[in-house]
Amino acid sequence: MNKLHPYISTVLALLFFPAPVLAEETTSGILQSEYAALYALYQATGGDNWNDNSHWLSGYPAYTWHGITVESGHVTGVVLPSNNLKGSIPPEIGNLSQLVSLMLDSNRLTGEIPEEIGNISTLLLLWLDGNSLSGDLPLFLESPPEYLDLRFNHLTVSDQSLLDAVENKHSYEFRSTQTLAPENLAARAVEIGGAEENRVELSWNPVSYIGDEGGYQVFFKRSSGQDYQYYGMTADKSAASITVSGLEPGAEYDFKVKTVTWAHDYQKLIPS
Repeated sequence: MNKLHPYISTVLALLFFPAPVLAEETTSGILQSEYAALYALYQATGGDNWNDNSHWLSGYPAYTWHGITVESGHVTGVVLPSNNLKGSIPPEIGNLSQLVSLMLDSNRLTGEIPEEIGNISTLLLLWLDGNSLSGDLPLFLESPPEYLDLRFNHLTVSDQSLLDAVENKHSYEFRSTQTLAPENLAARAVEIGGAEENRVELSWNPVSYIGDEGGYQVFFKRSSGQDYQYYGMTADKSAASITVSGLEPGAEYDFKVKTVTWAHDYQKLIPS
């Protein structure tokens, strides 16, 4: 009985091997992972209440969704400035592997900048200015996108090389545009002869961002109490102290100081 030549056997095996299955199927004309990233953004930032959410999650092709650009089946642009996004940027945004532009400026975003954005090697533009983002900057910004704007938030930097890189991208207007809590808050009793009330002078280090109008709001409560009461506000953000009067003699008090920047062309009202 004749045997098949080994080469022919190999060919037959290849002919009858099932076709490979794609790891991801497309939805709305984009990869499922990218659809999931946009879905996460919509849910995390109150998409139902955006100023414009035309065609989002509606079954229409993703390129028709407001603010979305698609090229060759990949999302390349998410452009949603001044669109009433409220909430945090979800980490799934890092799954938009071909993203070039991420513009979420002038919204009401809170929380930290996701480290996962650093996974997007194609990103050229990142505009997150004019929000309420907080926390330490992620390290991927040490090699920032070509176009970067993070001004008018509550962001901090603990790494000097990272700070240098980000300040350079902002023409050294990054730290000087962040609304942060004042540091080194201290309190001392003010003695006034014959006074029937306690007075306490609060002092602190003014923040770097004093360019736009605002000030420091002061709150106090009895140490045994639960709720803070509003006392007053300084005239501007260059102030370094305030005297709180009208306190009960012999009582212990806790104090809290918030930095406030009033709304302006680039930012809504933001307290620290």
